Amino acid sequence: MPEVKLFKPTDVEQNYNHRGTSWHEFVNEKDDSPLASGITYLRDSDFEWTLWYDEMICIDPGQLLEVTVDGRAYSLARGECIGSPTVPSRGIGPPALL
Repeated sequence: MPEVKLFKPTDVEQNYNHRGTSWHEFVNEKDDSPLASGITYLRDSDFEWTLWYDEMICIDPGQLLEVTVDGRAYSLARGECIGSPTVPSRGIGPPALL
């Protein structure tokens, strides 16, 4: 039986790159998992990415994010989530994350 893994945001050291992201993957195919899991912190970010998999984006309470999929913008606020199919997307991050 696979082991249980517990991840807490307080255990993550935020190291922002030149795009204003601090990306942390917790579970992926290396864990023989059909599902990947991680967390990305954004600060003054505006970048494009292409999903090669279906993705669920959840917003940390107190943060705002706008995601554009196939030319349509979706604004996400406290506690909201969006499921995105495998298509090019563009994320615009908040001014700062805690």
